[in-house]
Amino acid sequence: MNDTELRCFVAVADTLSFTKAAERLYFSVPTVTHHIQMLERELATELFVRTKQKVTMTAAGRVFYINAKQLLSQERLAVQNVKNLQADKILRIGCTSNSEAFRLIPLLKGLKTKYPSVIPEIHVENYDAVLRDLDMELIDFALGSKTMVEGSRLEYMKLCPVKVYIAVNFQNPLAARKSVIFEDLGDQPLLLMSPQMVPFNDNYPITKLFTTHAANNYDKMIDLEADAFPLIIAGYGGLIIPAYRVPPHIKELGIVVIPVMDCPKISYGLMYKKLKDEQLWDYIVESCKDICRQVGSQLP
Repeated sequence: MNDTELRCFVAVADTLSFTKAAERLYFSVPTVTHHIQMLERELATELFVRTKQKVTMTAAGRVFYINAKQLLSQERLAVQNVKNLQADKILRIGCTSNSEAFRLIPLLKGLKTKYPSVIPEIHVENYDAVLRDLDMELIDFALGSKTMVEGSRLEYMKLCPVKVYIAVNFQNPLAARKSVIFEDLGDQPLLLMSPQMVPFNDNYPITKLFTTHAANNYDKMIDLEADAFPLIIAGYGGLIIPAYRVPPHIKELGIVVIPVMDCPKISYGLMYKKLKDEQLWDYIVESCKDICRQVGSQLP
């Protein structure tokens, strides 16, 4: 006896029709008939009387119907209980870059010590996918900019303002500078991140400068900062990148980052829809604040 046989039996009993039962279950009529025959063989008794005009339940069928409904109900309850248990124990974290995922390591280490029953999952996706998953409650919270949540139903908690940088190789003339302004970039080819990956929307003050620069230079749009690093190292230009997307090991790649002073700072924080555990949430907030302080101390 299996789940499919029980569901076919209950569907036929509810509708007193093999055709209607097949429609309800999205099975073919022969499939439903086969499962009923298998069930009757296992029980060694007829459950239905079938004629050309109608289908009726036997006395054994009526008795078995009550038990079959209970079995299916208990099965659904058991599955739901397991799902609820997993939902309580899994902490789904969203971010838009692998750099952010790397910076979560201290948070994850503390989580393992303080909340050993909580299992973290990290989802690295573009902004649109993160917002969708938050809205559908497929992830519990995400790191991102305030611009991302504008016009959405999501909550936002600011952690810190972050600078915008240009990343270049050590041989680039800008590499020795402590800071630059946009005019300093001149004919420097730029690598610009896709609007789905960075919060430089149409209202961001420097967006027009990006557009003007791209019209006069060989600028290239990329999806991920990792795609830009080989180009930067090879001397194909500089990458405009917010601090939180700068990987912790960037110097080891032969890349230096310089703050672009006339790029307004970006509000960076936590996005969420609803909170489940206030104590856990307090830990997450404090840990993410520490991450922001660490980013600020590591970058110029």
